[in-house]
Amino acid sequence: MTSCFPVCYYLMKQPTQHEAEVCNQAGEMPKITRWPTPYLLAVILLFFSPSFSPQTQAQELPAQDVVVLIDCSESMSPYLRSVGGIVSRFVDGARAGDSIACYRFSNYPVLIGSRNIRKQADKALLKSQVSQLVVAGNLTNYTPALEKGLSEIRGLSLKWPKNDRLLVLITDGRRNPSDPRTESGPLGELSRKFSNLKAGSNFAFQCFYIGTWPEGDLQSYLLSSHAHIAYWPADATWLNALTLADVRIMETEKVFGQIPNEPTQSTFSVSFYPRRPPKGLAMIEIGVQADFTKGTLDRFFDIQQRRFICQEQPWTERFNFETRGFGRGDYKGSLVFQPSDPQTVLLSPRLVSFSFSVAESLRVLTPLSLRFGPTGYRGEYAETLSISIVPGAIGFPDNPDAISVRADIDLPEGLQIDISPALKDKEIVVNITASRHQPLGRNTTGTYEGTIKLIPKEGWLLTETEIPLSVEVAQKGVNLKAVAFYLIIVAGGIAAVAVLLLATGGVRSAISDYLEHRTRPVGKLILMRDPTKGIVKNINLGRIAEAKRTKEVRVGTGERVESSFAKRVIKTDSLEVLIGYGEGIDVELPHSSLIDRLFRFSGLRAPDDVHTIVKVVTGPDEVIVNNQHRSGSVQLRHLDILKLGAFEFIYEAPRLLQQVVLYFLSGEVRQGWIIAWNVEAEGFHLLDRGKLPSRESFYVRFHELKAVAFVRDFDGELTKHLLSLRMPNSGHLVRLIFADQEEMTGYVFDAKNVSDKFYFFPDAMGPNVLFFVIEKHTLKEMKLLSEDHKGARLARQAFRPSLEGIRRLVKGETR
Repeated sequence: MTSCFPVCYYLMKQPTQHEAEVCNQAGEMPKITRWPTPYLLAVILLFFSPSFSPQTQAQELPAQDVVVLIDCSESMSPYLRSVGGIVSRFVDGARAGDSIACYRFSNYPVLIGSRNIRKQADKALLKSQVSQLVVAGNLTNYTPALEKGLSEIRGLSLKWPKNDRLLVLITDGRRNPSDPRTESGPLGELSRKFSNLKAGSNFAFQCFYIGTWPEGDLQSYLLSSHAHIAYWPADATWLNALTLADVRIMETEKVFGQIPNEPTQSTFSVSFYPRRPPKGLAMIEIGVQADFTKGTLDRFFDIQQRRFICQEQPWTERFNFETRGFGRGDYKGSLVFQPSDPQTVLLSPRLVSFSFSVAESLRVLTPLSLRFGPTGYRGEYAETLSISIVPGAIGFPDNPDAISVRADIDLPEGLQIDISPALKDKEIVVNITASRHQPLGRNTTGTYEGTIKLIPKEGWLLTETEIPLSVEVAQKGVNLKAVAFYLIIVAGGIAAVAVLLLATGGVRSAISDYLEHRTRPVGKLILMRDPTKGIVKNINLGRIAEAKRTKEVRVGTGERVESSFAKRVIKTDSLEVLIGYGEGIDVELPHSSLIDRLFRFSGLRAPDDVHTIVKVVTGPDEVIVNNQHRSGSVQLRHLDILKLGAFEFIYEAPRLLQQVVLYFLSGEVRQGWIIAWNVEAEGFHLLDRGKLPSRESFYVRFHELKAVAFVRDFDGELTKHLLSLRMPNSGHLVRLIFADQEEMTGYVFDAKNVSDKFYFFPDAMGPNVLFFVIEKHTLKEMKLLSEDHKGARLARQAFRPSLEGIRRLVKGETR
């Protein structure tokens, strides 16, 4: 029992230093609260566990001392009730250990109430005092009120230096803004008197101004004091519904370290803790404040117009930066945070300083990995691979000793790695040789892995510092030269037989029929140049081919209509679409450049796709694709530019797992095709459909998005070919509620451990949307409607081929 006594003693709730001082002032004894027995036993078990959980962010958050100055002059009378409600709700969000003092002022400040928050009763008393605001005079005298508030802040900083401090001024200005004679003294004197207080450094200073523009002397003082001014509309109804959010930025400084003197992209994060969470949608903006005297700044932080949503729980935001045009040296600046309009969020600190240095960079040119072997067990073996180090700018080391190179790998006895660097003209070549100097036993078989480490001298940076290294110990392969000789002989015999078979017309025809699996054409012809100025529309080849069996086609538009309105009965093969000018066609292009010209569009089924083929039926045998004159059957590829007479089209092939619709947080919507895709990455490249015929892609960062929708067709024009891909329709059923109040219902694989980005399958949006990728930080809430672990497991398995299909598509060239 004696060994447990110290544990039990310290499990009693001890008063904090702040609480003890408060009690001493009130003439009370600090209270020691005994924890209930079940909690005591639980915590005793924690003491005997092998590890302890780190402190949460909430435990690291310091207490907050607040001084509120409320203008109660006659002009504020329409707003006093609303302001009292705002301050009451602010008091309600205080935590144990905080202190709040409220003053009203007209000519001079008068204390409304001041409490050190220890329990709910303290907040209730202060709220009742604040809610009784009345007019105190007909003039507004800022000087004594601000002097009182700054004196309080200075005293609190000496008393509890580790606490956060906040000074709040709420006013609508003087009755006569151009007449500062109501002031008992110049506001500028306050800066001199309280020169040891620096807003943004040892306290936060916030002015909420009801109106459009503060008086000149007040504005000048606030700006010189680094106070933040937020403007509220002179609308009592709007103010009556206002609740202030209060967010603490947990970092005060970011050190990015050394950066190469070449365009470099990297990321950093900033953590936020909401003391008082927002009641609705609230946004925070970030900017950069820096004066770089060295080098030329093309772009540093890629966060222009960057906004993000204020969360209800502690969260972390990731940001990106890129350096260009910097010379060697040290740089510093500040990240600037501020709330978006309407400004209902208190932020502290608003400035987070950053620093970095730029060093000379050297490029390391090497394969992705250094692989040696198989080494064999007997005989001679030696293999050499090279690494090249070249300058990234104008400077370069004058000897190879500027780079230290070593191999970290454990090899069996008899194998060794030798490294020999050599300096050439503006290049250091590092030869790495793996060799065997004695026989190896069979028990050494296997692959040995390690790294090559490159360590530059001080003042230089390398684009790569560790390169994977592996050595395979195994029997050497067969003599490939001998095998190749016999294969050539066999291949020659097979080729001779094939020539004889192809000489027979029937066999040749059978092979042709086997290879050409005819089907309907797919894709769309998007009109880029129209000499008829609006008569001709985009042509959906797949829908026209499907409609020919049951519907008829209006000439000139490609739209399906009832037979009573048709101009011509279509009698052509339903597996092809005829386009041109004349009789017996599916889509008419009424222009003189296509007189007696007819083009046939058909489909050719491949193992995993359908290719669209165009061929001239009447007229010169010439098809112009990408400004190249072709003849015969021409296969159209995605985003080919096709000229039919004076018309110009872009061919869009269906890319079911590559075409997406992006929904940005800003409200912007874009369509396009992904070129690279990895939900674990920072972003991806997109070929923008709206920028065609330009093929230039741009980089999209996930944090800018609300969601990504993978769709079957951009315009919702579905065909049987597009409906062939099936998506999972089972799993955990959830309802997503976004920060902008939009709601969606559908299935997810995991409803409890949700990643920052996750796949979502809607249950009621029609067949065109395949699935979404949702950004978790844009959600206000995810409600679990029903759990189905078996369905989620089967859905994940069914979706795996689609993910593989995405990876396979984006590896190829997107034309």
